[in-house]
Amino acid sequence: MWAVGVSARCRDQFSFCVALFEALFAAPPFPADDLAGRMSAISRDTITPPPDGSPVPARIYAALARGLASDPSHRFTAMDDLLRALDPRTADDDAAVRACIVELAPAVILYHEVDLVTHHTIDVMRDELTRLTAGRPYAMLVDLSRANMPNADIREALLRMFRDPNLLHVAVFTAGDPVKVLAATLVIGQVVPAGKFVTFDHWPTALQACRDALTA
Repeated sequence: MWAVGVSARCRDQFSFCVALFEALFAAPPFPADDLAGRMSAISRDTITPPPDGSPVPARIYAALARGLASDPSHRFTAMDDLLRALDPRTADDDAAVRACIVELAPAVILYHEVDLVTHHTIDVMRDELTRLTAGRPYAMLVDLSRANMPNADIREALLRMFRDPNLLHVAVFTAGDPVKVLAATLVIGQVVPAGKFVTFDHWPTALQACRDALTA
């Protein structure tokens, strides 16, 4: 009844957050004395604050508040992302995800995939990439030595990371694996021009290609 006119996915997410909020905080998420007041609170995103001394972590409250947003586009992209945000291991996991995208050398970004790629991990990596590059030109060394082929939905989200005008060159380290070469060509090759995308069998050669691209 709270999310009339939105998709089933958003409706399920909203309903789930209502139920979990009430279970965690022993109060409805939208304070009001009657239905009209509650609907008004929903439309204004007026969410009940956590009680003083609540043992529930602030990030859990923030995740629930996002899932309860009146605008469906402000909620999580998928239920899996909401559940991950509610997972107590998320903070540690996010640090591990950020460690998968680092500045290997000046303006050379090393990227390798986490074991399980999700919309959430992609968002974390994209934010870290933005922080590292800060709008300046850079090259990326992609380590595919332990990558897995994600499904089509995840793959499309992942490719957005390579649609960046500041990305001058992508060197892909495949460790000589022909399957990795094919995967890189089919996936990264969709969005990176041929002249800016090369696969390499040897790590030092891939790194040098990034450095050369920055000084060309």
